[in-house]
Amino acid sequence: MYLGGSIADGSACLRMIWELLANSLDQHLGGHCNTIAIEIGEAGEITIEDDGQGFPIHAVGEVPFAELAFTSLHSTPTLDGHTPHIHVGVHGIGVVVVNACSAWLELETIRDGRLYQQRFEAGIPTSRLRDTGPTDRRGTRITFSPDPLVFPNFTVNSEALTRRLREISFILPELSLSFRDNRKHVYRNPTGLSAFVDYHARDLHLPPMTETFALHEESGEILVDVAARWWADAEPHIESFANVERTTEGGSHVRGLTKGLAEGFRQFARKKCAGLRSERLIAALSKGLCAVVCVRLTDARYEGPVRNQLSTPAAETAVKTVVSKAFPEFLEQNKELGRWVLSQLRK
Repeated sequence: MYLGGSIADGSACLRMIWELLANSLDQHLGGHCNTIAIEIGEAGEITIEDDGQGFPIHAVGEVPFAELAFTSLHSTPTLDGHTPHIHVGVHGIGVVVVNACSAWLELETIRDGRLYQQRFEAGIPTSRLRDTGPTDRRGTRITFSPDPLVFPNFTVNSEALTRRLREISFILPELSLSFRDNRKHVYRNPTGLSAFVDYHARDLHLPPMTETFALHEESGEILVDVAARWWADAEPHIESFANVERTTEGGSHVRGLTKGLAEGFRQFARKKCAGLRSERLIAALSKGLCAVVCVRLTDARYEGPVRNQLSTPAAETAVKTVVSKAFPEFLEQNKELGRWVLSQLRK
């Protein structure tokens, strides 16, 4: 019920990894973390380590905050109310669930230049959070071994894990991620979504018509990332994400992208687009389009419980605003695309 995945195919165990990874990503989004490493040990133990600012260690009643986080359920999105906060899976399960479903878990967290350690077994503390002395390291290191009573045939789907880490590296270009099992995989893509578009188009074996249209801009309190490129004979393809989570059925941010492209093109070719309905422009601009749109926002609302379609109206407005503003200038520099879209409109 808590893991929301299968113990047979490894998806439930991935949910445990996603939860710990999400905590590290929060550190990155807050400006405190640049590297995250995941490792599968020879005995099947899993380690997630980051160079963030560490777990708080102040006392809450008689219990250190770090211990409380691993031993108590809470009804708020985060126990300490920190922002920004994201989920890497469909929704968060909390580190307390990871701890409870582990045969053992060891926490190492560094706060104010000092290393603190604690061990849990089956979710129960077997030691107190102890100060082991000063250190030059930064961040948090959590190692856990999935409980064989919960996971009798434990396995980690390495393909799904590496695919998601690569995806995150495109969305967060300043973050370096690594994963080690039998081999070490490192993911860092400084060009962000532009690299994501090229990655998806790697099997087309066709030359693109244009350079990549890319933007990274805030509109109100919403951060918008877009990359788009056109191939004359390719099927349209749009990937979408909200707060780093994939939205498989698109939603308001995708509508904002297509409407923004149409509005921007209308500004570029105002006379030739006079009287044209937006739907026709969107259809013409969608031909051969490979694009990725990501938004980061605090008020993320979704259609249905599986969170695969964003419904926040402000996301559509934000994406449309920044895209329609930047696209005419891109078309001035890539007039071949403008001529090709007009030729599609004449068909």
